[in-house]
Amino acid sequence: MNNRIPKLWLRNGRETPVLAGHPWIFSKGIETGPVNEDGKPAREVGLVKVYSGGKNFLGIGMYNPNTSIALRMISLNKDDENGFKVDSDFFVRKFKSLENAKKEFLAAHSARHGALASPAETTSYRLVNADADWLPGLIIDRYENVFVFQIHTAAMDKYRELIVEALRDAFDPEAIVERSDIESRKSDGMESLPVNIHYGKVDGPVKFSENGVKFLADVLKGQKTGFFLDQREARKKVGDISHGKRVLNLFSYTGGFGLYAALNGAKKVTTVDSSESALELAQENFRLNGIKIDDKKNFEKYDFVCADVFDFLSDIKIGDYDIIVCDPPAFAKSNDKIDEAKKAYTSINRRCMDLLSPGGILVTCSCSGRITQEDFREILKFTAGRSKKDMRILCSLTQPFDHTERVSFSEGRYLKTFVLQCLDNF
Repeated sequence: MNNRIPKLWLRNGRETPVLAGHPWIFSKGIETGPVNEDGKPAREVGLVKVYSGGKNFLGIGMYNPNTSIALRMISLNKDDENGFKVDSDFFVRKFKSLENAKKEFLAAHSARHGALASPAETTSYRLVNADADWLPGLIIDRYENVFVFQIHTAAMDKYRELIVEALRDAFDPEAIVERSDIESRKSDGMESLPVNIHYGKVDGPVKFSENGVKFLADVLKGQKTGFFLDQREARKKVGDISHGKRVLNLFSYTGGFGLYAALNGAKKVTTVDSSESALELAQENFRLNGIKIDDKKNFEKYDFVCADVFDFLSDIKIGDYDIIVCDPPAFAKSNDKIDEAKKAYTSINRRCMDLLSPGGILVTCSCSGRITQEDFREILKFTAGRSKKDMRILCSLTQPFDHTERVSFSEGRYLKTFVLQCLDNF
């Protein structure tokens, strides 16, 4: 019941970011509490009522005393002081509200893509983006009518059954899969969990569309929730500039960038990844879109290479490719890895820039949240100097709107993509 939710008070001044929409409070920002209605300390993981130092009610948070981010806000509604409850209906309302808001812009975005897409032809998106969507610790991706979720925090972990129930009630899904097989759970005091099909049946990769391009997502064994939905905008950009070009797709996973290039008339597409299973799915994605990769006359046009990217680049000559796409995994997964990650980004981007002739394009990405947009730009500036290349920025991209980014919550920005062109060699 609501009257059993413990109370917690922040230090003076710590309410300002919360009022601006920032969902996190660190342990040092807490003045008193949480305490139960009887005044006794409440140290368990769960919901708390949050008050300012001036005793004003701010909202409801999810509390974990065992982490540095002790408090993650789930509501800023002032009416919740006397009437807040997390049940299946709560999640249904949240899910339907997010669906309506995101599908409106998803349709508008797809409609602008012309002949390649119509509003009905993007059938995948991120329904819930954790803290940025006021559901801290919860990720839900939708692939047509298959929903895949992850739970990252101990407080949200308590509501697994309600989340599944709400997804069933809100969407009548074909299947609901949990992919909480993630290392990040350990930082919240939990173990990584086995992949679990909570509802329905999944026999293999799930088919969906993105801007009219057909894909298969391996929701049971693939990376993340089965696909990298956050690179939708960047894949479209690569397609836009690939006609008649020779395109190299590094760290390709299941071939998204290369597939967009091929569908838009690329002269040659080379897809490189260290995972044989990912490349097999990449080939299936090409076939799914009618690209005849098995035709003998196309063996050199569409090439799939299982190799370490650094080793592969050692055999490439300057000017072999007009466009190089470099989308590596996150190099900085913790704060103590930031310096190491900067060196790794410098190294791989130096390799790529060294292979560009004047006019060549590098599409380079970082999904490390601990590397900021300006950090990544500085890395690229330094790397261009070391490579003796005059590089200009054609455009820069971040995560799409369904991977919600709030103005007040810069920590929620993690994806950075720069499209660079080599103007000249120094």
